[in-house]
Amino acid sequence: MQNQTIVLCIPKLSFNISSEYIINIIQKMNIGTIDTLHEIPLKYNKNYKRIIMRINWNLESSQSKRIYSILNENKSIKIVYDMPWYWVCVKYIRQNAKERINGLDPSLSKLIENINT
Repeated sequence: MQNQTIVLCIPKLSFNISSEYIINIIQKMNIGTIDTLHEIPLKYNKNYKRIIMRINWNLESSQSKRIYSILNENKSIKIVYDMPWYWVCVKYIRQNAKERINGLDPSLSKLIENINT
């Protein structure tokens, strides 16, 4: 099976977590390679940031296929980075200009709302 690309979003994580640490955790999962990683500070809380990363998935692995499938169904996954701590991750869906003006994509808004409570 050939490699597929999907953009992964970690909607909220501590600003103190380095991009190198995130890359290391994703590489240990052996799900594919990270093509790009962007850190975006959260507007409402400067202690946190959002991560957007493009992953070139290796779909030869059953774990990769399972995670890829879950994300493509617009469901979330949890990546344990330091037991019991984890990141909630979702498939990133780029917003059009109107959605950016009016606020977040409804599916991301609900997820972020749940994370913040």
